[in-house]
Amino acid sequence: STPCTAPFLGTALSFAFTSNALTFYLIFFSVALGLTSPFLITAFFPNTVKLLPKPGMWMVHLKKFMALSLILTVIWLVDVYGALTDGSLLIYLHTALCFLFFAFYWRHLLPKKKFLALGSLLIFIFMTYSLVAKSNQLSELSTSTSQVTNNEMINLKTGLNWEPWSEARMKELQASKEKVFIEFTAKWCFNCKVNEKLVLHTGAFKELVQNQNIKLLLGDWTKRDPIMGKWLQDHGSAGVPAYFVIKENGELVALGETISVKKIADSFN
Repeated sequence: STPCTAPFLGTALSFAFTSNALTFYLIFFSVALGLTSPFLITAFFPNTVKLLPKPGMWMVHLKKFMALSLILTVIWLVDVYGALTDGSLLIYLHTALCFLFFAFYWRHLLPKKKFLALGSLLIFIFMTYSLVAKSNQLSELSTSTSQVTNNEMINLKTGLNWEPWSEARMKELQASKEKVFIEFTAKWCFNCKVNEKLVLHTGAFKELVQNQNIKLLLGDWTKRDPIMGKWLQDHGSAGVPAYFVIKENGELVALGETISVKKIADSFN
């Protein structure tokens, strides 16, 4: 019932999906209890309602702040959408959103400018239909192509050699007794971005990789590649982020969703 499970709930849910039935139900019961606690407390102790803030102008300011946060969320979602589809579709999406905005804006001027609101709404509907139609035409774009492009961008940014993940390449490195670090990430994954900023794109991680000659594999799950998804599920991960290392003896070790440079270094021992 939350819009995003990051950063703490996602770890708990991933653990629940890979545990036994009793643990699964206990975790989800705890989540439900936490989400309903404000309603339960006020239901059993009605006097606690007095502790809630009184209505006032602060509600108007909060409404404006939340509206701004929603606009920023839309910008982020548009960026994610651009990574999932052909970039030309963003022109349709931006235009549709602009006309939708004006449709709601001119609604306050009814009936004086009723035709403007109605016209904007009709254009929005038409643009949305065109967007969906064009999106369906481009739905067969190759996931591997976008993954290679993403890897090249990360290589330029970090100065490290990240290779696209594939089970064949992973087994090849495993057979050659190489040390390997594997990251599974997605453009829409907030936890992934935090881990990259604090750990994987730091000088300390770069130094560790260079000193120990660690090979790097990157699995881009932005488009939810079914092959990658099945491999993750088979190895106890319900989604991303997910991190693994392969020791020199070929052993595969799961690091979970939270990492540090020290944790990665110790996992090779």
